[in-house]
Amino acid sequence: MTKRIAFLNYNQLPFSNTAHSMCFTNLFYRFVDQFYLTGHKEDDIEIHLLGLSIKPEELETPNANFDYYKNNYAGKVTSLFTQKKYLNSRSGPNVFYGFLEFIRTSWLLRKYLKSNRIDTVVCYSDAAFYIIFFSLTLNVDFIFDCKGDRISELIYDGRSTVFTKVNDLYQNFLLRRIRKILISSTTLEDLYIDRCKKARFIENTNYYDDKFIRHQGSLKPGRKTRFVYSGSTVRYQMFDETLLLFKYYHDKYPDSELLLLIRDDHAKVREKIEFAGLDQQSVILAFAPSLKELNDYLNTCDIAIMLRDSVKINFYAFPTKFAEYLAAGLPVIGTIGVYDTWNVIRQNDLGVIINLEHPLNEEIPKIHDFISRVTPEFKCRCADWALQHLSWNHNIQRIYDEIVE
Repeated sequence: MTKRIAFLNYNQLPFSNTAHSMCFTNLFYRFVDQFYLTGHKEDDIEIHLLGLSIKPEELETPNANFDYYKNNYAGKVTSLFTQKKYLNSRSGPNVFYGFLEFIRTSWLLRKYLKSNRIDTVVCYSDAAFYIIFFSLTLNVDFIFDCKGDRISELIYDGRSTVFTKVNDLYQNFLLRRIRKILISSTTLEDLYIDRCKKARFIENTNYYDDKFIRHQGSLKPGRKTRFVYSGSTVRYQMFDETLLLFKYYHDKYPDSELLLLIRDDHAKVREKIEFAGLDQQSVILAFAPSLKELNDYLNTCDIAIMLRDSVKINFYAFPTKFAEYLAAGLPVIGTIGVYDTWNVIRQNDLGVIINLEHPLNEEIPKIHDFISRVTPEFKCRCADWALQHLSWNHNIQRIYDEIVE
């Protein structure tokens, strides 16, 4: 009997060039590849890909990632991509249109699952998870691929108490009806276990793409110590504090530089660099549009900076960049803000933890002492640890079995 498995993404093109989307496509691609590697016959499993409520411009704008899917995977799966009909925002009457879009898409999902006799649906992140309401009466197993705690995100974003409470109640209602939850952070199990006692929790951290990211060997001696920050200027990633930390280090140790791999508007980034009082010659501003280019950049560096404040939105997270840094042989300057990454660094000596309760300039001696101990062998150990624990190659068979079971 054919088992029909659908991968569900909502409110974004699955193949957009964002970290959030890439986590989904990595899981999807690896699952399809694993299906063929296991020697299953094509009538054993039927794979569906659903990208629902996508902004029209995302489907119309040229996209190399989407082209890659169409050229290499589209013929192996059954897919459905739908455009958003009701545009919405966070305030005013458009909130009502957002609700209409939610109802419309939820009903469309039910009709698709029923007509195609889908057995299992992997719901990527809370957006896709929330639209299964009308489908709960179907004989379908839903797997929630949980990438963080939605409620703490709403609170962090300043959403209203009423909106947050409604989301909390609705989320709890759905969680009690789920048989499996893929969790990106071990702390999520502690958060949800009392709400869904029948569910099985499976670790599905934001693994790195080991086809592209890897340590390429030792750097030339006698060069500047290069720090790297890969990400954006959003508040929770503490970009301003990252600049300030490097400024204090560079003021004391001028033979150093900072590589910024930023997707945001570079003019805005330059303003922040100037405001921080950084030596313009000590900062390299670049953009890595592909994983290959990201890997090339990372392999020119000595150490990575990944600061996170101690708020709940970070506590339940697991940034993909952490795995990518280690895989490229880079130890990480971290904080206690992200529990799992702090624990990895602490238990395996893969970086240095700084205390954000102290003035940043007081942490510089600790950082410099750590950097002085980083050897080529140390960097290889970082890469080896990442390969064994945080790579898709090492984890996909286990996750594949959990989804197919």
